Order: sequence, then C-alpha cells, then structure tokens
Amino acid sequence: MNRNLATRMVGRTIKSVEGVRARPHYRSLLEQLRENNILTPQETPGQLDESYEISNQQLDEAILAGIPAAVRASEQNESYQFLINAARTVVQDLDPQNDLLMWITRIIGEAPRPPRDRILKNSTTQETRREKFSRFRRLWDSDRTAIAEDILGNVRAKARHTDQQLRDYWSDQWSAPSSEWSAEEVRHPQDQSMNHVWNPITESDIQISEPTRTACGPDGLQAEVWRKVPCRLRALFFNTILRRGTMPSVLLQARTTMIPKKDMPETEADYRPITVPSVVVRQLHKIIGKRLESCVTHVEQQKGLRRGVDGLALNVVALNTLLVEANKKRRELHIAVLDVEKAFDRVSHFAIMNIIKARQWPKQLVQYIESVYQNGSTRIGAGPWLRNARGIRQGDPLSSTLFNVVMDHVLLALPNRVGYLHAGQRWSSLAFADDVVLVATSRAGITAQITAFSDALKKVGLNLNLRKSLYLPLMPRGGRLVVPAEGLSIDIDGRRLWAAPHNVRWTYLGVAFGAQGVCHNTPGKVTGILDKIDRAPLKPLQKLAMLRDYGIPSLTHQLVLGNTTLTTLKQMDIKIRRIIRKWLRLPFDSANAYIHGPVGDGGLGIIELLTQIPAIRASRVGAARSQLFEGITSQQHRTLTSRLDRRIARAKRLHETTDGIDLAKSRDNKASTAWISNPSTNLQGWRSLGMVKIHSGSLPTRVRTTRGRRSGSQHLCRAGCQTAETAAHVLQVCPSVRRPRCARHNSALNLLDGYARRRGWSVWLEPHFNLEEQGYRPDLLVVSPKGAFIIDVSVVSGSGRRPLADINDAKIRKYKTDALLQAAAERANVQPGQIKVIGATITWRGVWYGRSARDLIQAGYPMFILEWMTTRVLTGGTCIWSAFRAATAGRRVAA
Repeated sequence: MNRNLATRMVGRTIKSVEGVRARPHYRSLLEQLRENNILTPQETPGQLDESYEISNQQLDEAILAGIPAAVRASEQNESYQFLINAARTVVQDLDPQNDLLMWITRIIGEAPRPPRDRILKNSTTQETRREKFSRFRRLWDSDRTAIAEDILGNVRAKARHTDQQLRDYWSDQWSAPSSEWSAEEVRHPQDQSMNHVWNPITESDIQISEPTRTACGPDGLQAEVWRKVPCRLRALFFNTILRRGTMPSVLLQARTTMIPKKDMPETEADYRPITVPSVVVRQLHKIIGKRLESCVTHVEQQKGLRRGVDGLALNVVALNTLLVEANKKRRELHIAVLDVEKAFDRVSHFAIMNIIKARQWPKQLVQYIESVYQNGSTRIGAGPWLRNARGIRQGDPLSSTLFNVVMDHVLLALPNRVGYLHAGQRWSSLAFADDVVLVATSRAGITAQITAFSDALKKVGLNLNLRKSLYLPLMPRGGRLVVPAEGLSIDIDGRRLWAAPHNVRWTYLGVAFGAQGVCHNTPGKVTGILDKIDRAPLKPLQKLAMLRDYGIPSLTHQLVLGNTTLTTLKQMDIKIRRIIRKWLRLPFDSANAYIHGPVGDGGLGIIELLTQIPAIRASRVGAARSQLFEGITSQQHRTLTSRLDRRIARAKRLHETTDGIDLAKSRDNKASTAWISNPSTNLQGWRSLGMVKIHSGSLPTRVRTTRGRRSGSQHLCRAGCQTAETAAHVLQVCPSVRRPRCARHNSALNLLDGYARRRGWSVWLEPHFNLEEQGYRPDLLVVSPKGAFIIDVSVVSGSGRRPLADINDAKIRKYKTDALLQAAAERANVQPGQIKVIGATITWRGVWYGRSARDLIQAGYPMFILEWMTTRVLTGGTCIWSAFRAATAGRRVAA
C-alpha cells in the first residue's frame, strides 16, 4: 500500500508515506471513514474477472509494437527517447511519470504566458467598437464561434464580475466536500459488453478524434502542434497512459472560463463554468467517451447528451403532444418543469464512483476516472489552482456520459404507475440531461413524482431549485382545461412549489411553451438577430457569413419546433433580404434566388425560411413523432425531401433566373465560391461590394436599368458601340476599356507565375515560339516536380453560345501542335511527350471550368491560388466597370 501511494503522490517517498499513515490523526480518520463504508465500496463480479490481466497484456503488446516507430522518430528528434523509456518502463510495472513529463514538456515547448485577470473598464462606444474590430479580425480565422457568441449572445461584453469575485464564489462551491453515498442500491439499466473500452488505442482512433479548431488548456499546447506528432507515436503515448492507469498531473490541470447564463448576470451564480483541460487529455477522453457511448445504456426517458439522438425534437414534440391532446380531450394533466440547482457543479464524486462500479465498468476505467477527479485541478484567470471536491467538468468529453449515468439512477427512482396515457404508452417523465419534466394525471401523482425525484437527487448530492421550477395543474372546468384559481401548491421538504398562473409562458429546451402547447413565433424574433449583426464591427461579407452560419441557424430550432405560420416566415424572409441588400448594396431588383441559393452553386447561402422551414419541420418533427409514437427509429424514418433535395431545388431556382444562369457550373470547383463561404479579413469592404455586384450580375448597365421601359437606342453601349450594353459586353468586349481588361488578365496570370517562381520551378513568362507556319505566345511554360506544362489563362464569358468545355478545348488544341510541343520541349529540356497543355479557363463572374481547375491542381498549384485568382478576376471586373463609368461619364441616353 505504501509503495502504491508513493507512486501516485508526486514528491513523496515511501518513508514519508509511512510516517503520515502512522500518525494518530490519520488512523482516527481512517476508522471514521471505514465506519461510514466510504473506503469499502462493494466490488462486483465484473471487476474481479480476468479481463484486468487480459487488458494489460493487450496494452503491453501494443506498446512493444509501437516502440520501433518511436525509435525511428528519435533519430530525428531526440525528445522521443523519453517516450521510448516511458513505454519500456510501464511494461515492467514501474511508474514512467518522469519520462512522460519530460516528453510532454518537450512537445509543449516554451512555458505558456501566465494568465492574467480580466479588467473590467468603462470604455466609450468608439473605443469599444475599435477594440472589437481588432479582436474580431484576430479571431476570424481561428475561432469564429467566439465572434458569434459575442455578437449574438453578447456574453463577453456583459460579464459584470471580476475574476477575483468569481474565484471567491466558485472556490467555496468547489471546495465543499461531496455528499456521502447513502443509497441502499444503485438503479441502472443493463449495459452492453465493455470489453473493448480499455483496448489499446489505434492509429484510426487517433485520426477519427483529431482536435481541430479548439482552445488550448493551461499548458499552452495548441491543437495544431499536437496534430504534428505522428499518430503512431500518440497512440504509443496513450497506450502507456492506459497501462499506467493515470494521466501525468501536469496534464490534469485545466483552466475555467465563466460564461454568463444571461445577458446581464446579477450574481456570481449566474455564470456557467466551462473547464478546459489540455488537448492531450481531451483527445484521449474523446476516444474513451466514444467507446462508452457504444455500450452504455441509458433509461428511455433520457434524451440529452447522447450521440445520434435528436433529444431536443423528441422531448419538445412529446411535451407539446401531451398538452395539445389534454386540452383537446379535456383530460386532467399535471406538469412539473423542474430545475436542478447547479447539477454539473455539485454532483457527488462518491455517487459517480459507486454508480459506475455497480454498472460493472472495467476496473482500469474506474481507477482512471477516480484519479482524474482526485488529482485534477483548475484555475480561474490568474488565481491559484483549485481542486474540485465535487461536480463534473463541463468541457470534458467524458462529462456527458458520467452525468447521464447519475441521472439514470435518479430517474429510475420515479414511481412506475404514475403518468399520462397516450398512444398506448404511459408518459411519466421527459429528461434532457438535468432538464426534467414530470407528468401525472392527479395532484397526488405529481406530488409523489416530485418527492421521489427530490429524494433521489439528494442521495447524489443535488437539490431542486424551486425558484426556477414550474408547476402547471390543468383541470377540466366548464368544458375546457384551466389552471385553478385557488392557488394549488406542492410541499417539498418544507418548501412550497406554487402553481403557475393560467397565462404562464416558459421556455423548455429553447422553445416557448404555454398551457395550450408551444407558443406562436413572431417576426420580431429575427429582428433582434439582424440588428445585432448590423451593428457589429464587421465587413459586409463577414456580416453575411455571421447571419448565414450562426444567426439563422440559431433561429431555426425555434422556428422548426415552435408554432410558426407561413405568413410569419414570409415576413422574416422580407426582413432578411432587405438587410442583405443594404449590407451588399444590391439593387432592389436583384434576384431573390441569388440570396437564397446555396453557396456552392453560386448563391449567398441564406436559406429561404418560407420554403425551407416547413420542409425541415416535416423531416425533423415527423421523425420524432414516428420514433415516439410508432416505434420507428430516426434512421428508419424516411422523409419526402432530404437536405440534398432541398439544396438541389434552391440551386435550380437560382440557375433558372436571367442573372443566375451563368453560375450553373459553380459547384464544379469550390474555388469559385470560396470568397463567399470563407471571406478574408484582408479584403477591403469596398472591393467585396464590387465583387458581389459582378458575381450577381447586377451591374447597372443600360440593358438592366431600362428593363421594361426600353425604347429606341436606350439600351446601346454608351461608349458608342452599336451593340447592347450588357455586363458581358462591357467587361469582355467593349474597346473603351481594353487596357483594364488586359490588366485583369495579367493580374490573374501573375499569381501563377509568382507562385511557380517562389517554389523554385523553371518558368518562362509569355515565351515566343516563331515556327514556320505562325508564331505562338502562351502565357506560361512551367516545369514543376509533377511535369512540364504550357498554361494559358482565359477570362471568358459564361453566357455565350459556346459552352466552357468547347472554349477550353479550343485553347488546348491551339497549343497542342507537334511543332509547338517540340519547341517547348527543347526550351524546357524535356521530352515532347512530357508536356501537357492546360487551359486555365475562368468566367468573368469568377466561375472556374472544372477541368481547368483540376489540371492546375495536378500541375502542383494549391487550391488557395485558384481562390485568389477568382478574387482577382472579380476585383478586376470592378476596375473595368469603374474605368468604363469614368470613360463614358456625361454621355446621355439617346432618345
């Protein structure tokens, strides 16, 4: 025992442990704990079988198999020698902590900058806006979600408490000891086989669980740095951790960020602590958590925090169905919407450990979880390290499963014969994590439900928050259901839960409810989102991205599951289109289909609520109803329209318009629309506005501005050309702007030339080949590691009679002659058969011909070069239009 304790306690020797355990105070504490049965949890047969030794043997084999890869890596990086030593040590049943710490320290590199407390200062509106613009610019490519939270939730701007105030409150919360385990038995469903949970980590496990854009822990290790470690070596490290059974203490340190639960937090309790450990710990826990999800069984009522289960839709549809049917049939119904006070932060560690042991989880996993919560610590800002004596870390991938198994025990304590009968089923409770709704048909029944639920919560260290709970008694009076006026209440441990008034409105899982069911949504819901984004210090395309990727999705949940009429959806669409035209300076007659078209098909990607919400509702709510009342799983449910069908329909509407027909080939290559889906912070706002006008085909040419009232020669080119003044004519043909048109071509060509030269390729810019029949002057002759290429850039019109394929093929045939290939081969010092001709064909609206883009990528050019060429073609078009306007200024329209 002394040796085991010494290995778990950093800085302790065996003799020092013996000295502490011999003290009278330690012995009396030990006897007291034994009397309370805290140190003698009952072992179950599943923990005493031979799987423990089998798992260790499998881990040893995986570790020994992974050492050769580490040996090869150590030849280039000597730090891997520490990982090799740790692996060899752990298979000998010795503690490799020092070697693990040394290797992790080398991977992390320099010590992270010490954290600082937030400073709450009073700034002017202009200063605040300038600071936000600078911060948004830094976060745009790394953490766009943080920007959305700031704009839509405004959580950071309204944090009203200092880090010191938050530390004072939460240190008391976390330091309070866990409630002792007092339950006579553990209630739980039967889990499936867990033999694979503690199996060795494989390379495929690493690849599936790769951390992407995620915040780093207090160790400062960035996700991209951790991803650079080869998968095989990370698997070796994780297997060493599994074999050891504990994580190095430095990696169990975390940092806690306080997120306000509401816009104006009044007290320190109005914050939600999100604890972020190292990316190393999160990846391992993500792998273990995914394995647990495949074998842990939860009670049927629990729909929250479960992968592949649309718990929000299931519970909202179920509650709404019960309310609607009870009102329709005038059946008595009692509903209690209960709030558990700080459920994640106060759940007892003793309850967690006893429950997972009773569920016969693998012994190694139980010991590992116990060590994580015993040795883990966190800090708020620059404060001291704090240990959580109770609670589950929100932000850890294992948290959802651990909390749900505790709630399984609580929910199984509810009475079996209480509930509301509907569709041949008894509905007694709905649960989404700690958001629980209890249902009964009598006051006595709901009282028994709440009492049993409250008693079960106490045994796991939790309590009901009656201040935020709701009791709704619906009784038949006068031919309809009403809330009695006599003021009913329920007594719970000396506290009263009073009945809600008849006109009560409450929010459950983000959806507004009333006594009749879900409430009606109003057009005002979208107005607040639009106003927040409109006031944000962002560029036009960034505002569009915020609305498309965060604003509307945040509203979709309420519109789909709530009660929304078609008139309301139409009014919301009008508001959305109006503000988008304001941001992008689009004319009022620009096609609505361009705004609502998918980004990949050439549109702006804003879904049309009037057509999309009913389709999504039919799919999502239909699947929930089938699963709840017909026993059909969500995977078996089939809807009339899928997401792909809806996208194709939106694209078809766009490409059937006059302005959208030229965008039909946008999906051939994502470089055509990358500037819309992922706008750059380096692109000036005025340039992006011009790009949108070019791309949407909404330039104010004479043909467009005289549409519907044209007479005589009003539609002819104002530069004197005897042809219609269309956007294609001005940007592609008009002689008055030949020079800026050539500059657009050269700007795109210079990207290909400059990249090739920076890569050290052999490049000839516009080489002359004077052959017997005629002269040739292609744009580029390039010799890259992937071969030799003749490249000719063409900015063409996509609205002509010739398809892009014919234009590109004609360009290739022009330069693919035997004489030219022979001359180019001699100049490039290669064989004629090794030269390939590439026609870099792109339309003036920035749409790539698919084959051209693929050929350039095969030649060695990366995707971002093609994306930049799209931007240069579109910005070049704005310069051509500006030059045309300047050259024809003052010329009147002929009568």
